[in-house]
Amino acid sequence: MLDGHKVVIIMPAGRRRYLPIIQHYIMQESIWGSGVVDEWVLWMNTKDQADIEYMQKMGREGDSFIRCQYIENGPLGEVGSMGALRAFYTKETLEPDTIYLRIDDDIVFVDTDAFATLTQFRIDNPQYFCVSANMVNSGLCGHLHDRMGLYPTITPPMDKVPWSSEGGPLHWSVNMGTIIHDTFINDVRAGNTGRWKQFERWELWESPRFGIACTAYFGRDLLNLLGQWVGDEDETFFTEVWPKKINRINAICGKSLMAHYAYFPQRDNGMDTQTENVYRDVAPADILVRYKKLANCY
Repeated sequence: MLDGHKVVIIMPAGRRRYLPIIQHYIMQESIWGSGVVDEWVLWMNTKDQADIEYMQKMGREGDSFIRCQYIENGPLGEVGSMGALRAFYTKETLEPDTIYLRIDDDIVFVDTDAFATLTQFRIDNPQYFCVSANMVNSGLCGHLHDRMGLYPTITPPMDKVPWSSEGGPLHWSVNMGTIIHDTFINDVRAGNTGRWKQFERWELWESPRFGIACTAYFGRDLLNLLGQWVGDEDETFFTEVWPKKINRINAICGKSLMAHYAYFPQRDNGMDTQTENVYRDVAPADILVRYKKLANCY
């Protein structure tokens, strides 16, 4: 709860490989810890039985704080697809006065008080439709981090990150993801995360598409778009289509710092499995291990 607003995390989930990391950070910022999150809802969007059983166990052990929601195959898409997520946004699952933090299950680092910072910024700035956290290894924020000079100078030079999460070099590149994460992890260990928070806000006047790995919404705004949603997934509609239709821009909260592990092309190209060093003495597969150690869940 923050300033009279209930705070609920909604998470499209189904990958037990990553869930222990984000669970560590959510429990720290929950009402069970010292934070503001009142409830964590797992949107179970997977067919993998082991993943399903893992989340059901989380729900049982989390008592009333962690809750599982289920869907079935429908006209919007099969379970496991992006389109299927639309079925979770309903009048029955959303409350108008609640702040919703929509978070991907592969967030691997959450800075101190980042959820509270994002939520307070959301409350203080109702003019924006969608507010994103400042996300490491995410196309649009990666563009800003590049402009800040946060990435190392290497030979051959790393490709410039794109202004969008869709189809640019970062979206596909294991090497770029590894370099970015290694640089960031070293700064976390050195207590230098402030370098990544050099701006308070970044307003997105042109409504570009960007990753919604952690984004904050008023429940009433999500309820208002039901019945007018076009397309088969939430990212494009929430970042490009709907803001233009209602003439409200989105923004990034620069002081709420988190890290997104990998886009699916990065994972498919070896982020989870590649053991050959691609930068200094760092292999892509080492990155997840290091984030687990930071979260004390390895």
